[in-house]
Amino acid sequence: MSLNSLKKKMIACGCTPAKEFLYYAVFVLLLVALEVALYFWKGVSYYLLFPVLILVVFTFVFLTRYDTRLKAKAERDEEEFVRLFTYFGIYIDDGYNIYSALSGLLPYANDSVKPRLERLLQEIDDDKSVTPFITFAETFSDKQIRQVMMSVYQMVDQGSTGVFISQFSHLFGRLSDQKHEESKRRRTQKLSSLSFLPLLGSGVAMVMLTTALVEIMGGVMNGL
Repeated sequence: MSLNSLKKKMIACGCTPAKEFLYYAVFVLLLVALEVALYFWKGVSYYLLFPVLILVVFTFVFLTRYDTRLKAKAERDEEEFVRLFTYFGIYIDDGYNIYSALSGLLPYANDSVKPRLERLLQEIDDDKSVTPFITFAETFSDKQIRQVMMSVYQMVDQGSTGVFISQFSHLFGRLSDQKHEESKRRRTQKLSSLSFLPLLGSGVAMVMLTTALVEIMGGVMNGL
């Protein structure tokens, strides 16, 4: 991963690269101080491995957490799209035109999706083609959203007849079902991952116990 790529991911997550690198540097300095303290306390021993292992784990987490956060944000945005366009379908059924239905979503949109909706409405005013709808859809990761927005444009271009409303309902229903299933699967995986925490704690305790026993045995052998 290049430095520029990492910085872009930090910014996309809403983080300030300078602060993030400062936090990392401070943590590394603390580990160096711990390593020096352990050296003067225990000399050359297995205890010196602990700060190194912590640094390896921390660096891995530091480098990968932005991808994780971006993925989580993309998933939240897609769930927000499904929530908002459920209201959109209700507005259409109540006889709203497409522009009014989209405008009606703004009060309910979160801070991430609301600017995109505002941009979509502004671009619709300036461009009557399908482009604003495609541009909006491409701000989301799931390609099915593009199909949904294409069906919305068809309702603008060819009228909100029963055929196009049914097409929108079919495409949106499929997307909604998929997102609900993905959300359930993520919750299940999260609960499953929590079951490993006791095992992880036991593993850490065993490593520490083993290290302590090695130190004791080393002291005994040196005494003999």
